[in-house]
Amino acid sequence: LRTENMSRHDKAAAATRCEARWPCSGGVSRAYWDICPDGWGLQAGGVCLAPSAYEGPCPVAVRLGGAAVLEKKRFEVTCGVTWRLVPGECQRDYASPCPAGWFEVLGRGGEVNCHAPEGYTGCNPIQRFDDLLPHEKRRWESLCSQRFPCLARDSCERDWDASCPAGWYMANGGVLCLAPPSYDGGCDTVLKASDTKQIDGKQMFEQKCGASWPCKGEHPSNRLQVQEDRIQDTTISRG
Repeated sequence: LRTENMSRHDKAAAATRCEARWPCSGGVSRAYWDICPDGWGLQAGGVCLAPSAYEGPCPVAVRLGGAAVLEKKRFEVTCGVTWRLVPGECQRDYASPCPAGWFEVLGRGGEVNCHAPEGYTGCNPIQRFDDLLPHEKRRWESLCSQRFPCLARDSCERDWDASCPAGWYMANGGVLCLAPPSYDGGCDTVLKASDTKQIDGKQMFEQKCGASWPCKGEHPSNRLQVQEDRIQDTTISRG
């Protein structure tokens, strides 16, 4: 493929047609797979709730579930917000049966059904990825604003704000963490998030139980918050 005379439009079209990616330019990368802007809380139904200090021109509760990347970029400009920076992209594990933060449920025939995190309002909340190739999983990530887990966490910056270890499912609004069926670390498969609220407790759990906390940016920000009293029936502008 000769590219020296191709325009940016031609390169974008070639990438779509050939299911390939151009290298990163080294510019700022933001986590547009997150439903809400940085600092905003995710509510039921894909509604994003602004922090109390927000003084921008937009409503304090906006329905952003299912919004495309371009719509989120427009929302940034219009409302004076930003999505969080990606601290450093890890290599993704496309051999993983489920996306990061999704719960693995084994079917009778050995197939794996993946159940979405609480509060997720994008694509179908129950998915199967058994027959998808890596490039098909990457396309699904882009369409559904989710990510597959990191392949390794030895050198990444850990997300100690995460309630649960990597690969575990956050249930009951973040009160419980459920281990995946493949877990064999020797500890209970149900963890109370309050038991590892502090960083030192999470580090002790890693050492004792053979589980690790996710890298920063590994999980989309799908943490559901309970602040229903401020929710308004407002949707993102499609204009």
